[in-house]
Amino acid sequence: MKPIKFRIQNYKSIVDSGECYFEDGYTVLAGKNESGKTTILEALRDFDKNQEIDDIAIPLGREEVNTKISVWFEIDKLEIEDINAKFDYSLKKVNTKNLIKITKEINNEEYLYNCDFTAIEHEKIENYWKKNINPFIIEFKEEIGMTSYLTYLINGDVKKKIEYLNRILDEEEIFTIEREIVEISVEEDEILSKMKKTLELYKESMDVTDLLVKKLINCYMPNFVFYSSFNDTFPDVIRVEDIKNSEFAQDLEKISKFDIDAIIDKNKQTQSNHQRSVNTEFTDIFKKYWTQDNIKLVVEKDGENVHFWIEENSMMFKPSQRSQGQQWFLSFYIKVVARMKENNPNVILIDEPGLFLHAKAQKNMLKTLEEQFKENLILFSTHSPYLIEENKINQIRLIEKENNETVIHSKTWAKIKDTETLTPILTAIGLGLGDGITDRGRNNIICEGVEDVFYLRAFKKIIDSKLDINFINGDGAAKLQFIGRILEAWQCSVMYILDNDKAGHQAKKKLVKKEFVEAKDIIMVTDKENSSTVDLLSIEDFKKYILEESLDIEVIKNSDYISSKKLEKALLARKFLMESSKIKLNQESMNNIENLFKKIDVVLKSL
Repeated sequence: MKPIKFRIQNYKSIVDSGECYFEDGYTVLAGKNESGKTTILEALRDFDKNQEIDDIAIPLGREEVNTKISVWFEIDKLEIEDINAKFDYSLKKVNTKNLIKITKEINNEEYLYNCDFTAIEHEKIENYWKKNINPFIIEFKEEIGMTSYLTYLINGDVKKKIEYLNRILDEEEIFTIEREIVEISVEEDEILSKMKKTLELYKESMDVTDLLVKKLINCYMPNFVFYSSFNDTFPDVIRVEDIKNSEFAQDLEKISKFDIDAIIDKNKQTQSNHQRSVNTEFTDIFKKYWTQDNIKLVVEKDGENVHFWIEENSMMFKPSQRSQGQQWFLSFYIKVVARMKENNPNVILIDEPGLFLHAKAQKNMLKTLEEQFKENLILFSTHSPYLIEENKINQIRLIEKENNETVIHSKTWAKIKDTETLTPILTAIGLGLGDGITDRGRNNIICEGVEDVFYLRAFKKIIDSKLDINFINGDGAAKLQFIGRILEAWQCSVMYILDNDKAGHQAKKKLVKKEFVEAKDIIMVTDKENSSTVDLLSIEDFKKYILEESLDIEVIKNSDYISSKKLEKALLARKFLMESSKIKLNQESMNNIENLFKKIDVVLKSL
């Protein structure tokens, strides 16, 4: 069962989240503190089979509402057939992929569900007919006597009997059997109707979809595992008198051969042998997960305490003495793996992962999570730009509070009231506050790449343009529409400059058809076919200021030369920008650049 989407209703500050989709790999809940990110994770945690929705989830002041959490799952046909093999029900409307909605309500122990497929139990109709229908036939004989069509309800195959019964009732008053017209009296019709209702009850009793769904939930529904960076810690020591109630120790039992009774056994030999055995196993387990250092996890009973150590280079350290990153990874691994269901795509819910890690460590942590838990779905909350990958902004859900209610925006370009919510995303994609985007009065021009931004900024300086414009890196023709959506959500003026090549024309077509950008707000950087921003420079100026090489070098087109020589485009453009105040371009270059800025001016006046 693969989770597809979820909906949370009347849970704490969430009135109705709407349908929010999970992304493959991981989904990010990005927003300010106190926006309700943790509340979303807690609601999904409570959806788990082993959790209950606590009364604390009921919204304050709205106690009459029904708190519920729904998750839609995609169920493979093989999963349904695997469960059904043990019962041999008849399955109907089962597709290769089947969607089922499962809902958990507060104060209701049973999951509610909605699905298209059904399961019918193979109950012998002959036995049912004999027990429940034959008494009506006896009633016929006693009340009315044998009729010509009654013999058809006594003799023959049960399926034919049902067919005859339905045909009689469909005709209401007159029915023809073997060319003989049979009139049905009011009394007969009443008895026949009772027979039909009894058969309908039989059909209802055969529907065992509810039983099948319960089996599917029990066997295949993934666990929803919640980890809080604030509350789940790696202990240095647990007292013997407390260890049986320790959640951490119980988790160790689930992921390893660690046994609470054995580790505190009063028989020293039994206790020592177990201690040695689990320490060897811990080393094998954790070296697969923590690869940055060669460490060992060691457990040691000493008197009335059970100590946990991290051994490195023959030195023993308390977990609290190690880096916060190492503590986080190890405690996360123990808690999460202990609650995961094998051979199922679990949903791992993480509140503010790597909160205390530095930027590089946060990025490494994200990579490790993806690698180690790639068979599962991860949903985590953050307000850190270092846990947001600029090429995966479709995986972000923006969370904000409006009038004390948590709102989920499934698209990063949604119009939101609190623009600070966008800050980590803009920072992650290189659009930090230092780029002037907070000034909504500026005109933003999205370019295909960072090299275009450098060249165009340099050109603006060289021709001394007075246009109030801000060139922004769109990170490639295929992705610049996402940047545009975010800026438009921030109510900024936006236009686009694209290369006059195949990718540029495809991007323009996509912007117009799918993003509803007006064609007039998109300009090609040059009228020359298969050309880019650097081609605005004359070949002479290109050699002189970009290559800084002799004029004897053969260059047919600037952009082609850079590609063929595999030169670093961004570095060349950055250098050109840094030296722009000293550059004197020839007339050909100046004409090309001025023509472009005239086009920009025309578009800006129409925005």
